[in-house]
Amino acid sequence: MKKSVFKILNIVAFSLATLTLTNCGSDEPDIILPGNESEVIENLKVGIMNGNLDEDYTLDPGVAYNLNAAFTIDSGAKLTIPAGTKIQALNNGTSVFIAVLQGGQIDIQGTASSPVIMSSASGNPGDWGGLTLCGEATTTAGVDAEAEVGGFIYGGTNDQDSSVLLTI
Repeated sequence: MKKSVFKILNIVAFSLATLTLTNCGSDEPDIILPGNESEVIENLKVGIMNGNLDEDYTLDPGVAYNLNAAFTIDSGAKLTIPAGTKIQALNNGTSVFIAVLQGGQIDIQGTASSPVIMSSASGNPGDWGGLTLCGEATTTAGVDAEAEVGGFIYGGTNDQDSSVLLTI
Protein backbone atom coordinates (compact mmCIF):
# COMPACT_ATOMS: atom_id res chain seq x y z
CA MET A 1 0.00 0.00 0.00
CA LYS A 2 2.79 2.45 0.93
CA LYS A 3 4.66 1.75 -2.32
CA SER A 4 1.47 2.34 -4.35
CA VAL A 5 0.81 5.69 -2.68
CA PHE A 6 4.42 6.81 -3.25
CA LYS A 7 4.22 5.75 -6.91
CA ILE A 8 1.02 7.78 -7.35
CA LEU A 9 2.57 10.81 -5.70
CA ASN A 10 5.62 10.52 -7.98
CA ILE A 11 3.42 10.28 -11.08
CA VAL A 12 1.32 13.26 -9.98
CA ALA A 13 4.47 15.31 -9.25
CA PHE A 14 5.98 14.35 -12.60
CA SER A 15 2.70 15.14 -14.34
CA LEU A 16 2.45 18.57 -12.74
CA ALA A 17 5.94 19.39 -13.99
CA THR A 18 5.14 18.38 -17.59
CA LEU A 19 1.71 19.90 -18.09
CA THR A 20 1.13 22.31 -20.95
CA LEU A 21 -2.14 24.14 -20.55
CA THR A 22 -4.54 25.27 -23.25
CA ASN A 23 -7.52 27.60 -23.02
CA CYS A 24 -10.87 25.97 -23.72
CA GLY A 25 -12.46 29.35 -24.47
CA SER A 26 -16.15 29.41 -25.27
CA ASP A 27 -16.23 25.79 -26.47
CA GLU A 28 -16.77 24.49 -22.93
CA PRO A 29 -19.95 22.41 -22.56
CA ASP A 30 -22.76 23.47 -20.27
CA ILE A 31 -22.41 22.25 -16.70
CA ILE A 32 -25.21 20.09 -15.39
CA LEU A 33 -25.43 20.48 -11.64
CA PRO A 34 -25.13 17.02 -10.11
CA GLY A 35 -28.39 16.07 -8.45
CA ASN A 36 -28.28 12.38 -9.22
CA GLU A 37 -25.87 9.82 -10.63
CA SER A 38 -27.00 10.08 -14.24
CA GLU A 39 -26.12 13.79 -14.23
CA VAL A 40 -22.63 13.02 -12.87
CA ILE A 41 -22.09 10.49 -15.68
CA GLU A 42 -23.48 12.91 -18.30
CA ASN A 43 -21.06 15.58 -17.05
CA LEU A 44 -18.14 13.12 -17.28
CA LYS A 45 -19.07 12.30 -20.87
CA VAL A 46 -18.54 15.95 -21.83
CA GLY A 47 -15.42 16.44 -19.72
CA ILE A 48 -16.78 17.97 -16.53
CA MET A 49 -15.91 16.44 -13.16
CA ASN A 50 -18.10 17.26 -10.16
CA GLY A 51 -20.40 15.43 -7.76
CA ASN A 52 -20.36 11.91 -6.33
CA LEU A 53 -19.57 8.89 -8.49
CA ASP A 54 -21.39 5.84 -7.13
CA GLU A 55 -20.85 3.39 -9.99
CA ASP A 56 -17.83 2.22 -12.00
CA TYR A 57 -16.72 4.60 -14.75
CA THR A 58 -13.73 4.85 -17.11
CA LEU A 59 -12.58 8.26 -18.29
CA ASP A 60 -11.81 8.81 -21.98
CA PRO A 61 -8.15 9.76 -22.53
CA GLY A 62 -9.23 11.75 -25.61
CA VAL A 63 -11.29 14.14 -23.47
CA ALA A 64 -9.70 16.98 -21.45
CA TYR A 65 -11.50 16.95 -18.08
CA ASN A 66 -12.32 20.13 -16.15
CA LEU A 67 -12.58 19.62 -12.40
CA ASN A 68 -14.74 22.53 -11.27
CA ALA A 69 -15.92 21.34 -7.83
CA ALA A 70 -15.47 18.48 -5.39
CA PHE A 71 -15.53 15.05 -7.09
CA THR A 72 -15.79 11.98 -4.88
CA ILE A 73 -15.64 8.28 -5.66
CA ASP A 74 -18.05 6.63 -3.24
CA SER A 75 -17.71 3.30 -1.49
CA GLY A 76 -18.33 0.48 -3.98
CA ALA A 77 -17.50 2.62 -7.05
CA LYS A 78 -14.33 2.57 -9.13
CA LEU A 79 -12.94 5.34 -11.35
CA THR A 80 -10.48 4.18 -14.01
CA ILE A 81 -8.17 6.83 -15.44
CA PRO A 82 -6.42 5.56 -18.60
CA ALA A 83 -2.90 6.55 -19.60
CA GLY A 84 -2.76 9.96 -21.27
CA THR A 85 -5.81 11.40 -19.49
CA LYS A 86 -5.62 15.08 -18.52
CA ILE A 87 -7.55 16.60 -15.61
CA GLN A 88 -7.40 20.36 -15.04
CA ALA A 89 -8.77 21.82 -11.80
CA LEU A 90 -10.06 25.35 -11.33
CA ASN A 91 -7.94 27.57 -9.11
CA ASN A 92 -10.35 27.55 -6.19
CA GLY A 93 -8.15 26.27 -3.39
CA THR A 94 -9.11 23.22 -1.42
CA SER A 95 -12.80 23.30 -2.45
CA VAL A 96 -11.85 21.67 -5.77
CA PHE A 97 -10.47 18.13 -5.33
CA ILE A 98 -10.81 14.44 -6.15
CA ALA A 99 -11.43 12.16 -3.17
CA VAL A 100 -11.59 8.38 -3.06
CA LEU A 101 -13.72 7.53 -0.04
CA GLN A 102 -13.20 4.40 2.05
CA GLY A 103 -14.41 1.43 0.01
CA GLY A 104 -14.06 3.33 -3.28
CA GLN A 105 -11.32 2.66 -5.81
CA ILE A 106 -9.28 4.61 -8.33
CA ASP A 107 -7.20 2.88 -11.01
CA ILE A 108 -4.64 5.29 -12.44
CA GLN A 109 -3.05 3.72 -15.52
CA GLY A 110 -0.41 6.30 -16.41
CA THR A 111 2.97 5.35 -17.82
CA ALA A 112 6.24 7.22 -18.18
CA SER A 113 5.53 7.82 -21.87
CA SER A 114 1.81 8.54 -21.38
CA PRO A 115 1.24 9.94 -17.87
CA VAL A 116 -2.05 10.83 -16.25
CA ILE A 117 -1.81 14.58 -15.70
CA MET A 118 -3.66 16.33 -12.86
CA SER A 119 -3.02 20.03 -12.32
CA SER A 120 -4.65 23.35 -11.61
CA ALA A 121 -5.44 25.71 -14.48
CA SER A 122 -2.40 27.85 -13.64
CA GLY A 123 -0.17 24.94 -12.63
CA ASN A 124 0.76 26.55 -9.31
CA PRO A 125 0.98 24.53 -6.07
CA GLY A 126 -1.91 25.10 -3.66
CA ASP A 127 -4.38 26.19 -6.36
CA TRP A 128 -6.56 23.12 -5.81
CA GLY A 129 -7.16 20.44 -3.19
CA GLY A 130 -5.47 17.60 -5.11
CA LEU A 131 -6.14 13.88 -4.86
CA THR A 132 -7.22 12.57 -1.43
CA LEU A 133 -7.09 8.81 -0.80
CA CYS A 134 -9.19 7.73 2.18
CA GLY A 135 -7.99 4.18 2.69
CA GLU A 136 -8.64 1.82 5.56
CA ALA A 137 -5.02 0.87 6.36
CA THR A 138 -3.23 1.68 9.61
CA THR A 139 -1.94 5.27 9.74
CA THR A 140 -0.01 7.38 12.19
CA ALA A 141 -3.17 9.48 12.56
CA GLY A 142 -5.05 6.45 13.90
CA VAL A 143 -8.46 5.02 13.08
CA ASP A 144 -11.13 7.32 11.66
CA ALA A 145 -8.79 10.27 11.14
CA GLU A 146 -10.13 13.36 9.37
CA ALA A 147 -8.57 14.52 6.09
CA GLU A 148 -7.58 18.18 5.79
CA VAL A 149 -9.32 18.45 2.42
CA GLY A 150 -13.04 17.69 2.54
CA GLY A 151 -13.03 16.42 6.13
CA PHE A 152 -13.30 12.81 4.93
CA ILE A 153 -12.59 9.88 7.24
CA TYR A 154 -9.54 7.68 6.60
CA GLY A 155 -7.43 5.18 8.47
CA GLY A 156 -8.34 1.92 10.07
CA THR A 157 -6.94 -1.51 10.75
CA ASN A 158 -7.13 -3.14 7.28
CA ASP A 159 -3.56 -3.12 6.00
CA GLN A 160 -4.71 -5.19 2.99
CA ASP A 161 -6.89 -2.31 1.76
CA SER A 162 -6.42 -1.75 -1.98
CA SER A 163 -8.41 1.39 -2.74
CA VAL A 164 -5.71 2.61 -5.09
CA LEU A 165 -4.61 0.59 -8.10
CA LEU A 166 -1.67 1.74 -10.17
CA THR A 167 -0.81 0.29 -13.56
CA ILE A 168 2.72 0.93 -14.79
